[in-house]
Amino acid sequence: MGFREIIRMALDEYLEELKKALDGLTLEERRFQPSPEAHHVDFAVWHMARVEDDWVQRFALRADS
Repeated sequence: MGFREIIRMALDEYLEELKKALDGLTLEERRFQPSPEAHHVDFAVWHMARVEDDWVQRFALRADS
């Protein structure tokens, strides 16, 4: 198994666990902020996706060089 397959498998596993964690949450629960300085769940998920995308893009750019 190559590096790409391992990364893909890990991201797929991560996505499945994330879906399980979010399953059943209402919009109100996903948008709840325990304090004005805290982020809601949807923002955290969005941010994690952006970070993952950045990692993949950096890896892809390095691999093409």
